[in-house]
Amino acid sequence: YSDEAIAQAGVYVKRGNDTTSIALPTNFDKQTGSDAIGQVFFENLQPDTYTISAKGYSQRAGRLVSGKTIIQIEPKFCETIVMTK
Repeated sequence: YSDEAIAQAGVYVKRGNDTTSIALPTNFDKQTGSDAIGQVFFENLQPDTYTISAKGYSQRAGRLVSGKTIIQIEPKFCETIVMTK
């Protein structure tokens, strides 16, 4: 919320670009909570566009806040290196 890390916020990931509503999604692909310092991690998201929504209590604002952002995950090329003696 306005550059404030929100601890213990509910964070939701939905595939696609959902800019039609400011409401939190009722159906989503993944859900977790932020940790004590407001960080959150999602693993194994495939390359695509995702809508990230979150809701939690802001100490600074003194109320519940929510927000939404769109991210794009690009394909990543991996290379395996075999080391021999």
